[in-house]
Order: sequence, then C-alpha cells, then structure tokens
Amino acid sequence: MTTHELANLLEHLRDGLGSVIIKKAAEEIGEAAVALRGLPDKSLKDHVKDLAKLGEPGPNNLLDRIQASSTGDSKFIEAVVKDVKKLKKPELEALLTSLGKTFKDRTVPLMKSDIEAIIRSGGTGTAPTETPTTGSILQTDADQEAIVRGVRLFERLRDTPNLTIDDIRNEFEPFRKESRHVLLQVSSRVGFSFDGTRDEIAGRLQEVLERLKVSQIKGEIIRNAS
Repeated sequence: MTTHELANLLEHLRDGLGSVIIKKAAEEIGEAAVALRGLPDKSLKDHVKDLAKLGEPGPNNLLDRIQASSTGDSKFIEAVVKDVKKLKKPELEALLTSLGKTFKDRTVPLMKSDIEAIIRSGGTGTAPTETPTTGSILQTDADQEAIVRGVRLFERLRDTPNLTIDDIRNEFEPFRKESRHVLLQVSSRVGFSFDGTRDEIAGRLQEVLERLKVSQIKGEIIRNAS
C-alpha cells in the first residue's frame, strides 16, 4: 500500500462511519489523510526504510548530527553539510519531515539549502550568519538579523490564535519594507518558494497568513455550531 492509497482508505473509513464517529476524530483522520498526500506516493515499506536510515546509530545518523550542530564546531558542521549534499530526493524529504519542515514544491537543491541553513544555525532552522544566495548577493549581518526577525514574525502571526485579520495586516506591514533578498530568504525558511518583486513576495506571505486565519475562524464557527 502506498501513502496516497492509505490516505484514500482513511477518508473512506471516516465517510463510512458517518455520524457514528465523533467530530474531533473525523477531523484528525482528515488531517492525517492530507499529511499522507503531502508525502511522495510510494509504499509505506519504502518510507519506513527511509526513516530507518536516518535513525541508524553511529556517524550515519544525520538527524542526531544535525541536532548536535549547536556545538558550533566548524569541522563537524562542514562534515554534516557535506553528507547532506550527497543525499537523494527521498532521503532529503524524509530528513526534512523528521526536522518538522515542509518539502512540498521544493527542488533537490532547495531542500539541500534548507537543511544546510538549519545545520549552520545550530539546528534551530533560522538563517545562517552569512551564506551565498541567488546571483552574487551575500547575506550581511543586517540581512541575517532581518531574516531571523521575519521568520519569528511569520511564525508568531501564524501560531497566535486570537489575532484578527487586521492585527495580522498591521503587524506585518513594517516587514513589507524589507529588501527582496530578505523576503525571499524568509519565504524559503517558512517553507515557500515565492518569486517576483519585493511587493509581490511580501503580498504572498501576507496572503498565506490571512488564509490560515480565515480557515481557523471557519473551523471555530463550525465547532461552536456543532
């Protein structure tokens, strides 16, 4: 059975139970099906093998090594980065999943870049201090600080439940003035691959936040009405 087949099975199970199943359980089954469809459509056995490779003891345990990169040992960090660059697409996807990051619509080079950023930030997932980017641009200390602030702002606006749409727009507005480079890097760190002008990228990030808030409000209305 593949991941997408399992997703279909879960949905059929939920729909077949109808009113017998409690609302919360039905919602969780639906969320599980969506998560499974976000994975490559291959057998569960292959997925387990990919995850098992990441959990093997010793020097090949990349997940533990990435989390240990907070030691700041430059030789250790470079060795981990080197090993990450050898990984193939399924291994990168499995590693990002284990790190709690999305890989949807990410190319292999972008996935490697995402993981390298996590490693160089000490396993925290925030931006590195200085790294090559598109073209000849290099991140300055000011850029790095702006990227970290931007990621924190996005995550706070995304995860704070009592904010209104107006709250999101007002708090996000100052960030729209950051450079295109900073906006691109923040988009990448929070799991999106946007392109365009500075204003277009900022607009798409804000749109994501607003759509998430609308979905949250609709969910609360449905729960209160049930």
